[in-house]
Formats: sequence, structure tokens, C-alpha cells
Amino acid sequence: LGCMFGSQLSPTTATWISGSKIKCLAPALDCSSNECIFESHHTVRVTNNGYDFSTHVLNSANYYTYAPNPSATIAHPKKVSADGGTTVSLIGKNIGHATGCLFGAFGNELAPVLSATYNQIVCQAPSIGPDSPYFGKNTEIFLLYNSGLKNSGSTVFYDHGKLLSEIDEDY
Repeated sequence: LGCMFGSQLSPTTATWISGSKIKCLAPALDCSSNECIFESHHTVRVTNNGYDFSTHVLNSANYYTYAPNPSATIAHPKKVSADGGTTVSLIGKNIGHATGCLFGAFGNELAPVLSATYNQIVCQAPSIGPDSPYFGKNTEIFLLYNSGLKNSGSTVFYDHGKLLSEIDEDY
């Protein structure tokens, strides 16, 4: 049981999920061939014996799209409140397909994406306690994609209480 993405075999065997579904690991995009085209559809074909692959496409679910590696070069603001609620904008390249943000490699609260474009994502930083390993430190921001978590390349600094940018002007 296996899969082929374009002309590349999956690096592992497929796993049965149900009578009509299998799970395959997509190979890394081979940029030495003419298939190194990001954001385009690649045909996914399946096999039961490793030699004979499906030859026709049944529907759009038989396509796979590779996306370039995300890279966020700017996180704004650089300081976020340990109380949570700070809106953080990540600006970079190829980040718009993320479905969530994780603040810290061992964070347990996935922050949903509030808005996204191809080169910008906005998430809200979750609160952390004073015993958190991220309190008072630069904290990496990870982005969640269908393929898993990827380090965005940007950090924020968790600081005490409310920040000046968050204080209500009426006070």
C-alpha cells in the first residue's frame, strides 16, 4: 500500500484509515526536477502492490499542493503581556496558510489565526503564569499547518502585566 505525489514515491508505506481512506506521508518537494513548482497541484496516485498506481483522478481530493517554507521576519509587538490578549502580527513570506500560532515549543494553548494574508498572520498571545519557562524570555512562535508545526523564525518577549500599547487612554 503506497502513494505517489507527482512522480515521487511517498517515503513511507501508506496506512489504512478506513475502507475508503488511507494516510500517506508526502515526500519533500524535489527541486532538481521540473516539478519544483510551489502552490500548484500535484496528482496523488495510490497503489496496493507498489507497482501499479491509479491512473485517473477521481476528484479534487486527489491533488496535493506544496507550499514554500514559511518565514516570519517580523513579530509586532516584540513584547507581549503575560496576562495574555496581546494581538501579535507576524510579517514574512509564505505564512498565510497557517491555521494557528503556538507561543513556545512546549506551549499548550494554540492561538487561532485572527486574520491572514499570504505574508501576514495575526494571532492573540495566550496568557502564561509566572512559573512558565517563557516568562521574561524571548519565546519562539510556531505556526500550525496541515503538515504540522513549523518554527516561524520570530520571537516575542513575555513581560509583566499590561503593556503601554494596551493601556486604555481613559486612565
